[in-house]
Amino acid sequence: MTKEKKENKQLKKAFLPTLICFLVTLVLGTILEYTDNAKVAVDQPIEHTDYFFVEDYSGVLNETTEKFIYNEAVELYEQTKAQVVVVMVPNTQEQALEDFSIKLANDWGIGDEDLDNGVLLLFDTTEDEPHVRLEVGQGLEGALPDGKAGRILDDYAVEDKDDGRYNRAAANTFVAVCEAVYEEYGLEAPESLVMQNDWGDGEEETTGTFADAPYPDIVYEENTDPFMVQFLEAFIAALMIAIFYSVIVFFIVISAVSDRARGGRYYGGYGGYHGGGGFSGGGGFSGGGGSFGGGGASR
Repeated sequence: MTKEKKENKQLKKAFLPTLICFLVTLVLGTILEYTDNAKVAVDQPIEHTDYFFVEDYSGVLNETTEKFIYNEAVELYEQTKAQVVVVMVPNTQEQALEDFSIKLANDWGIGDEDLDNGVLLLFDTTEDEPHVRLEVGQGLEGALPDGKAGRILDDYAVEDKDDGRYNRAAANTFVAVCEAVYEEYGLEAPESLVMQNDWGDGEEETTGTFADAPYPDIVYEENTDPFMVQFLEAFIAALMIAIFYSVIVFFIVISAVSDRARGGRYYGGYGGYHGGGGFSGGGGFSGGGGSFGGGGASR
């Protein structure tokens, strides 16, 4: 048998299981997506407190960390008009992390209205799959381009937030961001702006602290979009999933057929995928009206 005929035979053998996988995934996926979209989450306004620069809706930061972030953020603001805000949330109200982050940053108007020099450091502390995002105002995208923002998160946020060390993750990432902002303005960072290995994770109380704030529950309402709109949205989402899994099945079958054709054996299977100075208090801060266009990084 010629090589071309062998390849055609292998393709024919891979076609049927791939087609079955595609159709089953498409049908079931469409049904599940349509059912899941029958109710949609309603955007809930998230109010900041007068302390503004550090808001802990998840109750994961201790007061040492909160006071440190607040005092240093105030100092940075007074010297540069830039605002670096740290926010911990228990979920993103069923929105994509980036969409939620951009909306929150714009709603709060983080940064100066003319300079657009705000930065939002957002931690989604969802227990099973925590995430972090740096949302950078347009005026600081030169100091914190997407690549640098990603490296800061990789170096100071990812491992610690994955291990539940939110105080260390928040404080040290905040310090790295502030250092970049001071550098952008040609200023020396204050000596008090230092990173530490121990921010009291697991040692200090994290609830009942001054930066704690109530977080709105997720509220659902009936999806009022026309049936065909809902169906098409569900169909398109399921189609993407079906294509993805069908490609995987295709290559698995092709590999198995090729191994047998060479006389080998196929064993198949799917792979698995402390510190801080005194507290200045005061409060009464809010955003100056800065705007955000999606610059930053997520992890």
